[in-house]
Amino acid sequence: MKGFFILYMIILIDFQAFLEWKYLKNSKQYITTVVILVLAVLFIYNLEKLFWFL
Repeated sequence: MKGFFILYMIILIDFQAFLEWKYLKNSKQYITTVVILVLAVLFIYNLEKLFWFL
């Protein structure tokens, strides 16, 4: 199930980053979206370690 959520986040946010890169080439806003993607994937991947007490 964790793999599904990681794949979903990658597809959803990476598509958004691609659209920002394509249509907002003069700005570097897509870099922020890619950083958020990486942080979200790391958070989902380490979710069990973060909430080990539950």
